[in-house]
Amino acid sequence: MNRFALALTSAALLSTVAPGCAGLRAQRARGSALHALLESNRIPQPLPRVWPEALKLLAEKDFPLTGADRAAGGQSQQGTWGQLLSPGFETRSTGRGYQAETGWGEGKVRYRVDGFDTGGGTSRIAYTRIEGSEDGPNEVLSQDDELSLLLVSRVDPAGAQRIEEDIDKALGR
Repeated sequence: MNRFALALTSAALLSTVAPGCAGLRAQRARGSALHALLESNRIPQPLPRVWPEALKLLAEKDFPLTGADRAAGGQSQQGTWGQLLSPGFETRSTGRGYQAETGWGEGKVRYRVDGFDTGGGTSRIAYTRIEGSEDGPNEVLSQDDELSLLLVSRVDPAGAQRIEEDIDKALGR
């Protein structure tokens, strides 16, 4: 291949890759801005009122809740063996709020949801995506801020709109 053909081929390849890189950078920038905004956002409702909605969202996404949480998510009662074999656990109290984990959904993915009482009748919910093998040691955890934003849009539509506007401002749109 002569140098001209090589240069032309390289330019064509870069022209197809470069827009993808820009799109990836924009996606990462949005993700970073969203994460920061969700960390500081407070849902203007107390945690006991928001928590059932947080569980229901996971059930709607076909993630099996465990124990008593299944009723809150509109899922049928779980048998003893199902509870024993599930890697998830039903809502338990933490020092700052609540925590629960689902069983495995599609593609060896499950979720942990943490609810925080942030005082003054406000709360915050965070979803953690757990990916990996069912044997546990190879699990990879990552925040699912898009799912958290979806919950905010349901329980505090004005707050979700404000977050989206702040993301646009942060990205210069």
